[in-house]
Amino acid sequence: MLHIFSTLQNALHKVLISTLIVLLSLSILVLPAQNSLAAAPTYRQPMQTEVGNSQESETAREKAYDKEINVLNEPNGLEEEYKENLEVYEETQPDKGIIQEAKSFVEKVTGQD
Repeated sequence: MLHIFSTLQNALHKVLISTLIVLLSLSILVLPAQNSLAAAPTYRQPMQTEVGNSQESETAREKAYDKEINVLNEPNGLEEEYKENLEVYEETQPDKGIIQEAKSFVEKVTGQD
C-alpha cells in the first residue's frame, strides 16, 4: 500500500512540474506580444487652424513681438513688465505660496515688518 502511495505521489509530482513548465513557457510567449500603453498609438485628430484667422494671428504675434522689443529697449522696462506680470499672477492666484509665507514669517520674526 505504501508503495502505491509513493508511486502516485511521484506521478503527481511529475505532472505538476510538467504543467508549471508548460505554463511558464506559454506565458513567456504571450506576454511580449502585448503592447504597452506607452507604445499604444494615439487616435487624436490633428489640430486644424482656420485659414481666415491666420492673418489675424500673425498681426497679433507681430504686435506682441513689437511690445516686447519696446520693453527691452526701455531702461526699466523689464522690471516694470515683471511687476505687472507679478500683479496679474497674484490676482489670479490668491493663495500665498509657501515661499511667500516663509518670507513674511522671517520678516515678522526679525522685526522688519
